[in-house]
Amino acid sequence: MNHRLALPLHRYDGQGRVLPPRMLWLALLVLMRGWLAWLLALVMRPDGSALLGLLYPRHQDFYTALAIGFLPLLLSLMIMQRTRLWQHGWQALFVMIKPVLLGLLLLDITFQLRVIYLQHFSFDLLLGGLVLFDAVLIMWLQRSKTLRITLADWQRPDPEESI
Repeated sequence: MNHRLALPLHRYDGQGRVLPPRMLWLALLVLMRGWLAWLLALVMRPDGSALLGLLYPRHQDFYTALAIGFLPLLLSLMIMQRTRLWQHGWQALFVMIKPVLLGLLLLDITFQLRVIYLQHFSFDLLLGGLVLFDAVLIMWLQRSKTLRITLADWQRPDPEESI
């Protein structure tokens, strides 16, 4: 019997499960940037509000970024606790990762385009870069064979249960 691995060996953990792709973590971090900015502002205590004011001149934009970043924060926690979810038989939750990320990236692009509109279409390298990067992440989500294999693997029952 010849068993071929779907991915290179370094993409598996010690239990034979596929590790999360780096681009998945990157997509989650990009979507959680409001939370990361808030955390950075907390660490830089005296200048934290100045940092948030620089990144988000309108308070509403900051709160919108926090709202967009809440689900990616939960998805990150879910991915980090995937072994525990497998042990409790909740592997069906991993089905929602791809559609939720796709929807959040589209929402983030809409949010960035709204900010660009409110700035009267004046060029901003950061906003343009974020829109472009979100578009690249959407293409990656749609085309990634690694992500497809990873999510299919994560939906299988826990291999330790069958022992």
